[in-house]
Amino acid sequence: SRYSYAALDHLVGRCAAGLMAQGFKPGDVLLMLAPNVPEWPIVALAAWVAGGTVCGADPACRDDELGHQLRSLGVRHAFTTPALLPRLRARVTAADPLRLIVPGEAEGTVSFTTLLACADDEPRPHSGLHSLAWVGARRRGSRQALRLTHGQLLLQVAARERELPLSGSDITLSLQPMGLASGFVQGALAPLAQGAAVVTLASFDADAVAQALGRHRVTRLLLAVPS
Repeated sequence: SRYSYAALDHLVGRCAAGLMAQGFKPGDVLLMLAPNVPEWPIVALAAWVAGGTVCGADPACRDDELGHQLRSLGVRHAFTTPALLPRLRARVTAADPLRLIVPGEAEGTVSFTTLLACADDEPRPHSGLHSLAWVGARRRGSRQALRLTHGQLLLQVAARERELPLSGSDITLSLQPMGLASGFVQGALAPLAQGAAVVTLASFDADAVAQALGRHRVTRLLLAVPS
């Protein structure tokens, strides 16, 4: 999939309306358990437009870490991929239901295309600078929580822009999972804020990276930021 900035803005608005039609409300937490697929930043940005908080989850996290996030945050909505669905379904009970959103189709889930097809009006952004934007593990293999407001995330984006200035002619590829806040800032928010193009890659194996570099003519390969 290829999206212009105008298309991205439209898709985020439609996705926000679709999330709210599925019962997602201001203050709710949306768990993001998925590799760096194109839908990842669209759904996360839509959750913010709807007034919610994004809970980032590294697909490589342990099952006990995932269960801790679900329980401690009272998560009722989650974005994932069909391949990762069993990990979430194993933690769903009648007392703790979970609405599952996936790219593509999978039984018992809401598809990303269904969200986009919602006919409701697009919501106005609910979140302010001091409202909670992000919760998640501080780093891989840790239960230590990282909680960021929208204002704090903007400061991280600004700092990343100073460290690595980009232009509208740049095409970026990040090798850090968006399920970590540093990965989302580096791989999506900071490049998009500077008008650069963002390439998403679900697998970071050497062959996939090499093919993506050539196919998309990547100008900036963004490696993991030390935590």
